[in-house]
Amino acid sequence: MLFSPYRRALTSDLTGLLVGHALAAYTIQELLEKQQEPYKRQLLRQLQRHQRTLRAIQHELRRRGEDDELPPAYRLTAVGKTTFDCALSTAGDTLVATVADRFLRVWDYPQQRLRAWLIGHSGLILCCAISPNAGIVLSGASDGVLKLWNARSGELRRTLTGPASAAHACAFSPDGACVLAAFDNGLLTLWDTRSGQERATLRGHSGRAWDCAFSPDGALIVSAAEDHTLKLWDARTGAERRALRGHTAVVRACTFSPDGALIASAAYDGTLKLWDVRTGAERMTLRGHRTNLFDCAFSPDGTLLCSVAGDCELKLWDVASGACVQTVPLYGVHFTCAWNPSATQIVLAGDFGLSFINI
Repeated sequence: MLFSPYRRALTSDLTGLLVGHALAAYTIQELLEKQQEPYKRQLLRQLQRHQRTLRAIQHELRRRGEDDELPPAYRLTAVGKTTFDCALSTAGDTLVATVADRFLRVWDYPQQRLRAWLIGHSGLILCCAISPNAGIVLSGASDGVLKLWNARSGELRRTLTGPASAAHACAFSPDGACVLAAFDNGLLTLWDTRSGQERATLRGHSGRAWDCAFSPDGALIVSAAEDHTLKLWDARTGAERRALRGHTAVVRACTFSPDGALIASAAYDGTLKLWDVRTGAERMTLRGHRTNLFDCAFSPDGTLLCSVAGDCELKLWDVASGACVQTVPLYGVHFTCAWNPSATQIVLAGDFGLSFINI
């Protein structure tokens, strides 16, 4: 069962807030360990944001008359900054998040301990991904630069230069041999992970490319764009296979089902759609969100689909029937949703950092 987060998820004691969540505590601890003046100023700004967040949540709690009990299903990190994207490794041991301070953070997910800060981007880091073996982290920034990092040591391994256009999404192929990025100018680019050489540029979208993903067998790529379409591509040659049309607004997110038979898409027209990969036919339209959708993700077994939107709600959908089986109110807008491997928790990235919803 999922609980509403509008109960008292935070206390008025700021110190208690910071040490009450391991991810938050390690974030602040890492800042304190750095004695340079810029980090002290950054810490002060972060604490001020926490205080504003606390006041806003407490006002909402008082207005709703909610009790003081901390719901076990909902936890909010005290990052205090917009978090654009997050990614969980296939094994569930590593969590990566892109935060608006240009630092990429890598955590040990089961222990919720900060493992590394990845510092090197000059632009805002908008997207991230983890290699199948969890050894490499990929990040993409607003200046079109992508970087490959050692997930354990934090060492920069390689810099990939894309078009002079923001990278909105990135992904590893299932075998980890190549990486993919979707750019603001509508292009998608494939690189060889080991050599860093560009393999192909995928051209076809007439507007901003918002998202991209590999099929589970690595043979196909799907992309979602501002031109209201999705496109299927041959991952080996970069040739366009098919365009999927049906949305009436920007398509913000796309993903393959675990068995590779379906594609799910989330759009600014307020709908999700399920598509047949083999035929390209639209299988189903899921309606329920009241405004723009930002992301969607299949559960590991493919039976459920989760989605987040500008209406500050997380929804769970039954893939077979298309029925909405659960709606969870959220505090703030969230941009990314990711399941853990056991399907017991969904990690969200959004306005106030990372949130965790237990299933």
